[in-house]
Amino acid sequence: MEDGDLSRDHAHEGEWIATATIIAPSEMPDFFLAPFKQVGAGGNWQMYGLFWMWVHPAHRGKGFGAQMVEACLEWAQTHVDPTVLAGSEKGQGGRGNAEKVVILLVKEANVAGHALYTNMGFTIPEGIPPREGALEKEKWMLIRL
Repeated sequence: MEDGDLSRDHAHEGEWIATATIIAPSEMPDFFLAPFKQVGAGGNWQMYGLFWMWVHPAHRGKGFGAQMVEACLEWAQTHVDPTVLAGSEKGQGGRGNAEKVVILLVKEANVAGHALYTNMGFTIPEGIPPREGALEKEKWMLIRL
């Protein structure tokens, strides 16, 4: 784990069953931000990215996914990205008081994932184009912290 990201893993009785990673604004890959920049969205946001959320199939529906997402949201809420304070992060809101937003992509076929994120307060932003080069149809989702 580096200062710019948090990876959470959950083990139950010694078995690895869930993982999620959240990435700070200074570490966000350009390809992930490109659709937002393309339409002029997010200029006043500190965008955190939720990546690689996964729960072992035998343990789905038991609340582990919600625990992973909640831990990532709590980290983003309290995290202070040094480049945001310096005003030099990748074209995102260059003020320390910019609104924090967590963005993610969920595959359209992932009905359970979409339901989890919706139940946790994520919404589908209007007008954000799909990510170029995606092999499967995806939906952007975000939550304001």
